[in-house]
Amino acid sequence: MLYVDKNQINEVHKGISYNLNYPIIQTEGINHNKVNKLNKDMYEDVETFKEVIELQNEFDYININKNIMSEYSVHLNTEDMISIVIEFSQIAGLYGISYINSYNYDLKEGKYITLDDLFKKDSYYIKRINEKIIDNIDSILERYCYDEEDIEGFLGITKDQSFYIEENAVVICFSSYEFDKLISTPIEFKISFYEFEDYLSDYAKKKICRK
Repeated sequence: MLYVDKNQINEVHKGISYNLNYPIIQTEGINHNKVNKLNKDMYEDVETFKEVIELQNEFDYININKNIMSEYSVHLNTEDMISIVIEFSQIAGLYGISYINSYNYDLKEGKYITLDDLFKKDSYYIKRINEKIIDNIDSILERYCYDEEDIEGFLGITKDQSFYIEENAVVICFSSYEFDKLISTPIEFKISFYEFEDYLSDYAKKKICRK
């Protein structure tokens, strides 16, 4: 298991209040270069988010205080693999929007894990996951306190969809308005590896899925 510490940026600048929490993985006893790349990527994403907000603020005609936040969660943490989600949020008055970034990293191979890595080629996994979500749309809406009349229609996932890994499951993540054009709440949907076992890649079966 890797040790994950918390870094913070807490400041107020030009009417914007920043409370940005992000992870940093300690490198003692492990491959420094691979871990440093992940730490650098997460830090740069936080800085980019901050810069975009500051640029956007320069063109806002309405002077309103904004709260900019980020929080992270670690979902899988082994000696050679880690799965982290950072939620970036912007709140201005009563309006809020959140962006979900995921970092699924194989430290042994020094690469990010994609959905393509988890499922077999030609398994049509995107189509199958979309069908699974549509089949469960009522329970998803109920869990997040929405009704059918609140939505236009599920937009579907892509191969670049944010997700995180749990033991024996992958959880699909949707940022604000990504699940549906009218849903601002971030949405999650869990896909059991057991249920999708026939479509899993050898990589997923050997390195992630636990019998």
